[in-house]
Amino acid sequence: MSSRTRDLSSKRRALTESVKKALQQTILESLEKHELEFPELGITVTVTVESMSELLGFKSLQQSQACKPLVEFIDILQGVTWGGEGSEKIFWLSEKEVTELRLESESLFKGIGGEDVKKWRIEWRGYYILFPYKATGSSWIRTFKIGYKAKKQIDDALDFTKCVDDYECTIMQGNMPENEKIKSILNHRIALGLIRYPNVATYLAQYYQQLRSRAFEGKLIEQYNKMWYEYHRPRTPELVSKPKIVSPRLTKVARFALDTHGYLPRDSVVAFIPKWDSLSKLKEVLGKVLSREVTEEEVLMYLLAFLNSKYVDQLLSEKISKKRGGYVIINETLLQSICIPIPVENHRKTVERLLDLVKNAVAKGGSDEIEKEINSLVQMLQPTGITGPIMNTLNLDCSTSPRI
Repeated sequence: MSSRTRDLSSKRRALTESVKKALQQTILESLEKHELEFPELGITVTVTVESMSELLGFKSLQQSQACKPLVEFIDILQGVTWGGEGSEKIFWLSEKEVTELRLESESLFKGIGGEDVKKWRIEWRGYYILFPYKATGSSWIRTFKIGYKAKKQIDDALDFTKCVDDYECTIMQGNMPENEKIKSILNHRIALGLIRYPNVATYLAQYYQQLRSRAFEGKLIEQYNKMWYEYHRPRTPELVSKPKIVSPRLTKVARFALDTHGYLPRDSVVAFIPKWDSLSKLKEVLGKVLSREVTEEEVLMYLLAFLNSKYVDQLLSEKISKKRGGYVIINETLLQSICIPIPVENHRKTVERLLDLVKNAVAKGGSDEIEKEINSLVQMLQPTGITGPIMNTLNLDCSTSPRI
């Protein structure tokens, strides 16, 4: 390599680092002048906003918009975990099984796993999750928890370790097989009116010994102060909220989808629960840009456009781990690298077209043509108007972006 080539390479590196430093100053557009230092060359260059725009090919740095970290708009929550070998066939049921068993709908949710989540939309395969909980505020309570103390101080109708009356005590002390004891006690409690959903209770009771023998980290499930039929990790009722965004927990490419039904995800799926205190501000901004009322679904579609963009695919390709078979875990750490641009009024046509395309993809599925245009529009909305791969090369940090 000649000395002239080395000198040019050195200048290029110095310029890149200086531009990177300048771009990370999120208030740059409010400054009339900015100094770029070139330590390798021993000089300092003062540039105006206009000259910086011309130098980097910006559409207009003065018109550039802030971006917000995705994590300021959503909470990420993994789906429910029933836990225990063989438990899937108990809690993950086909539509045919649900019908044949005549299970009460109050204990059923349409369930989704990673295979149900396609890019842009959910293609439900027809499975239900038998979920023995009901929502009370921000938490779940057991379906068979009774609101008063029965005669022998049980607070759950499926607690078979205690008897509620002399009849049950006689059965427990008898010599009949364990499964026959459970069946007799269950029928007795149904007759007493202690059990609200007898078909679900009868179904679960068949697996009493299997479910109560589940162990996690060396402890049986009942040692965690749980009933024998409970989930290892039931999470919170936010999981069935709608609308929300979902993704396979392990993936190689961006496969984010909009859930407008309120599916219950199992643990192979992560849900992005909207933080509406922050998203309402973005909703307001989008409304001003579009000069119309914006729905909650449209706000999430705006986020979805960036999540399913080529930029996020590139991010995932950088995070692939051979230890996980080439998959990436979708978690909060990863999401901190994703920034959502805040549009301004002159982006009206861009945002309107973007939402139209995403609506089409959510309704019918994406196509190469649609996704190519979405990627183009996403790039147009990126902070500072940078085009091409420069955004990745500079590794912009959005964590210090101004608040909406």
